[in-house]
Amino acid sequence: IIFMVTSPMINNSIKVDLPKGKLQEVQGVQEDLVVHLDKQRHLYLNGTAYKKDQLLTQLKKRVAGQRNKTVFVKGDGEVAYKEVFGLVEDIKGIGGIDRVALASTKVA
Repeated sequence: IIFMVTSPMINNSIKVDLPKGKLQEVQGVQEDLVVHLDKQRHLYLNGTAYKKDQLLTQLKKRVAGQRNKTVFVKGDGEVAYKEVFGLVEDIKGIGGIDRVALASTKVA
């Protein structure tokens, strides 16, 4: 299952210009697994930089033995859709991950 969420403007060191959207933020879902994909195609899991294979290994470790986990993907708006889609597909292939949420910035 893939769904969209809006992301509040959080002051952090990873620079990602999220796409703009009008959807309401999903309530009641804790963002404990957050993947960032920046303009330079660098990947981060909860603020730590990884190469793609390392990131997927870390996700597998973090969801091992769990079910119904949600991963939030915050991809820069300038990254090609096919790259974000490929990342989402790879994440969805990990057992224990039930949902992948694509973040956007809410348009006023």
